[in-house]
Amino acid sequence: MTFARITASIVASLLGMAGSVAMAQTAGTPAGSSQPANANNSPVANGQASDPAIAAPFPPLDANQQQRLDQLLSAWEQQTNSTQQLRCDFRRWQYRPGAAPTNVHYSYGSGEIRYAAPDGGLFHVTELLFYSGQDAKGQPEYKPVPTQPGEHWVCTKNAIYEFDHANKQCVKRELPEGQQALSLADASLPFLFKLNREELLRRFWVREVTPPGNANQFFIEAWPKEREMAANFRLVQVVLDREQFLPIALVVLNPNFDPVTNNSKDVYELRDIKRNQNLNGWLKEKLLGRPFIPTDAPRDYKVVTVPVEGGPPSSMKLANPDPQSAPRR
Repeated sequence: MTFARITASIVASLLGMAGSVAMAQTAGTPAGSSQPANANNSPVANGQASDPAIAAPFPPLDANQQQRLDQLLSAWEQQTNSTQQLRCDFRRWQYRPGAAPTNVHYSYGSGEIRYAAPDGGLFHVTELLFYSGQDAKGQPEYKPVPTQPGEHWVCTKNAIYEFDHANKQCVKRELPEGQQALSLADASLPFLFKLNREELLRRFWVREVTPPGNANQFFIEAWPKEREMAANFRLVQVVLDREQFLPIALVVLNPNFDPVTNNSKDVYELRDIKRNQNLNGWLKEKLLGRPFIPTDAPRDYKVVTVPVEGGPPSSMKLANPDPQSAPRR
């Protein structure tokens, strides 16, 4: 079964499961599970919270749950450690209360993600449509907004390139010495790039929430331990393919998410995943002179070089709780 077919089959369940996961937190039980909630708040398993004010959001793991989680994270880490290149297409649905009717996505985007070990990354939204009202049959309609073409950033060892296609500008943010290896860890979708198990457990409370009977995927849930990160999102749910241990979908709940009153979340589906490109692809890139992680701006773009201040730019954050509202019809 291809990645596209696998992910297409679980998108609907992801859209609904985020709400049940959040509601299960109060009850102390993972969504779809009859077992006690899995928490990694043991000093041995996870370390303590980076910010003492942020407590573990669920009770401790029992021994069996902890062992299973350790095995999943170790397999995931091993797979990413052997990944030299990864590219995929993605689809994204963003939900924002007030910007569209309840349970109707506010925006739809699609684009491309690339990763080159150890510190090269690309995230490019090539199509972005916004809710613009309803048609004569009451169905939602979506249209592009010229002033909001979508995020596009590139990360290398020495710099972050942020492309502003609406204004034909590229901001090159040079990374200071000592921060060069950290940019991807704080970037949008850090779970898609190289996984460091110890770093993950230091920065997140992690548990498995795989629904019973799911034979094709593992569901991993991560809650931020750091106050700054918690200001950007409440939790992330990552869906891993059981055969290759690669992410095939993510759900990001925004900080003020509530399954009843504030259904604010981003849902990603990853498609056509290619890992460690074959020789033909490598030769094609070399012969055509196209780098795997391109950084060049179009000739008519203005390039502005600035130092990085205060971490990666907002376009690289995992979630944007308050994106600009699109015009209404």
